[in-house]
Amino acid sequence: MVSKEKAELERMTYREVQEVFNESKDRARVVVIPLAATAHHGSQLPLDIDIWAMIAPAKRATQESLLVVAPVMSTAPISPHEF
Repeated sequence: MVSKEKAELERMTYREVQEVFNESKDRARVVVIPLAATAHHGSQLPLDIDIWAMIAPAKRATQESLLVVAPVMSTAPISPHEF
């Protein structure tokens, strides 16, 4: 069995992914795909703050159910930001 700590797709081997989905034959197979923008929020925060804000709840969700978190898909800023 794959540990809950290792539910991040990019950190799993092919066999571990296969094991997770074989375990869940009678349940829905769910992969969470976090989406986040790379944008500035002032001079005090890194550009990837939205990405980290998406990763945290996705990882927490794996603690409560059989979910696998895919790598974050970074999108363009949702509103025009000026540097």
